[in-house]
Amino acid sequence: VYFANTVESNNYLGLEDYFQLEGLAYKITPVKKEKENEYTIGYVQPDILYNKCFDKLSFDKKIYQKKDLCNNQKQLISNYRNTFARLASRFLEDNKPEMTLLVLDKCIDLFPPDFAPYTYSILEIITDYFKIGQIKKARDLTENYMKNLVNETELLIKQNKDKSKEQEIRIKVYFLNELAKITNE
Repeated sequence: VYFANTVESNNYLGLEDYFQLEGLAYKITPVKKEKENEYTIGYVQPDILYNKCFDKLSFDKKIYQKKDLCNNQKQLISNYRNTFARLASRFLEDNKPEMTLLVLDKCIDLFPPDFAPYTYSILEIITDYFKIGQIKKARDLTENYMKNLVNETELLIKQNKDKSKEQEIRIKVYFLNELAKITNE
C-alpha cells in the first residue's frame, strides 16, 4: 500500500512512522522507524530510493519547459527535488560523499533553476554540496536562490499595501536568513 507524497499530510492516517520514501510515494512497511528529523516524513532506504530516482524515474522536461508553470507543476518539481535531496542526505549520513555528489548533480541536471525556480527544497541541496566540499556549486546555487528570494520579496513588499502579504514576506526573509546561516557555517 502506498500514499502519494504530493497530498496533504493529514491524509496519512497517522501511519507516517511506517512510511518508506520511494520516489513520489510512501510505501507502508511493517517496521516502525524513528523520524529522520522533525521536518521529514518516512525514512529512506538508499538503495531502493536510488533505484527509483536513477533507473525508474521518467520525467519529460519538454512537458514542463514553458515559462508559465502552474502551482501544481511547481510543487511537483519541488517534490522531486526534495526526494533527491533526502537521498543525497542519506548517502552523506552513510559517509558516501561520491554517491551524495552523484545524486545532487543529477537533481540539478534534471531540475535546473531556469527550468523552475528554486524553493525551500534547495536549502538541503546547498548544505550537502558544502558538506562534501563542492563549494563553487553550493555558492552558485546560493546566489541563484538568493536573487530569486530577493526579487520575490521586493515584489511582495510592493504588493503589500493592505498588509495581506505579511506572512509570505516573513517566509521569504526566513529563507534568506537560512541561506546566510548555511553560507557562514
